[in-house]
Amino acid sequence: MIKKGKLNVGIIGCGTIGFKRASSLIDGNIIGCYDKQINLSKKFSRDFKCQNFQSIKKICQNKEIDVIFVCTYHNSLDKITLEALENKKHVLVEKPAAISLKKLSILVKKYSKL
Repeated sequence: MIKKGKLNVGIIGCGTIGFKRASSLIDGNIIGCYDKQINLSKKFSRDFKCQNFQSIKKICQNKEIDVIFVCTYHNSLDKITLEALENKKHVLVEKPAAISLKKLSILVKKYSKL
């Protein structure tokens, strides 16, 4: 359940879309970021004054984060979204949420159980 007030956000994918999402966030706190390209996540964490996580698992497990923004390439959206859902996070995922109907069905099933 989301608490009243500002959302605490984790952003996965620190490229152009991640920066756009972070820059447009009006009523939220960016707690942390992750990108497999370490130089991108280091720059993002400096620019947005947030923690630079070392893995998808660690950012998704962080208790302070309410919502994960998934801003990566299409081939990883479903895996990252599933990790976030398994850690009881709200998720903003870029479209498409998965690259096949089968992978999308897995996400829907997982979400339905929450």
